[in-house]
Amino acid sequence: MYKQSILFLLLIIVLATTTTKAQTTDGPDPNRFLSQIEEFRNWDAKNSFPEDAVLFVGSSSIVLWPTSDAFPNYTVINRGFGGSHLSDIYAFYDDVIRPYNPSLMVLYAGENDVTYGTPITQVVDKYKKIAEKFLQETTDSKILFLSLKPSSSRWDHWPEKIEVNQAIEQYNQVNERLFFIDVATPLLNSEKRPDDQFFVEDLLHLSDEGYRVWNKIVMDKLNSLFDH
Repeated sequence: MYKQSILFLLLIIVLATTTTKAQTTDGPDPNRFLSQIEEFRNWDAKNSFPEDAVLFVGSSSIVLWPTSDAFPNYTVINRGFGGSHLSDIYAFYDDVIRPYNPSLMVLYAGENDVTYGTPITQVVDKYKKIAEKFLQETTDSKILFLSLKPSSSRWDHWPEKIEVNQAIEQYNQVNERLFFIDVATPLLNSEKRPDDQFFVEDLLHLSDEGYRVWNKIVMDKLNSLFDH
């Protein structure tokens, strides 16, 4: 019931950001997330958090991911906020990234940007700005970008997502602290279409089976990055 309630709220946010598009294609007003960001600020003011953690940041795919349970051998911080765009993460960088000084940031975002209609070049550019700031402010910390996933509900946008994935993968290859992994292909069936068993009823968000696929891929990558 709790997970269904979260999904319902996330769908409201997604619909709001895709049907009430602002005049600019850079993204909707990030201030729509002020209450969520304030919750992060309040939690951080009352609690200590470990440095050198693995920080998961991004949209609803991060929010719904039980990251602490999925990666018990790692200290994990989850700062996902559903419906967010890369432009939102950049806007709230000081709240959802900078305070934690993570050893690794796992980032899943950009899918909502594409669905919203933001040009591919702008989506990629926003990721580059986040990465550049992160690299400048940290010494050894790394970024692991998870490829944008396919889904039946957003299948029409898959060609643009492929372009974003390819551009970010290529960009990440030029810096030894930037990494990219394909978490999209394993969600496709033999006909190269989304395998709906990996998604919940909305055919957008991952099911438990879908997260099990991601858990294995990401765990293998974390172990290789940290020599576990």
